[in-house]
Amino acid sequence: MARPTCPACQNSRFEAVNFEPSGSKFKFVSVQCASCGAIVGVMDYTNIGAELGSLRKDVKRLSDAVEQTKSYVLDVHRLVQRRS
Repeated sequence: MARPTCPACQNSRFEAVNFEPSGSKFKFVSVQCASCGAIVGVMDYTNIGAELGSLRKDVKRLSDAVEQTKSYVLDVHRLVQRRS
């Protein structure tokens, strides 16, 4: 299997470095040569898949809470109707 090499110095060791471009509101991660610092790739700082998974869990939890509240309201409504 071919081993990735830096296009500038031919080194084969790379590192991930967090950075925020000036004027940007977002952070990124650069994949760069560990020897000369040449950037060979850029990725989002935030793992969107993990964020979506977390949001999905939050939506499910809120949906369950709404359903439980709905059940309580219906129970109260039935009790009020019985007393009327």
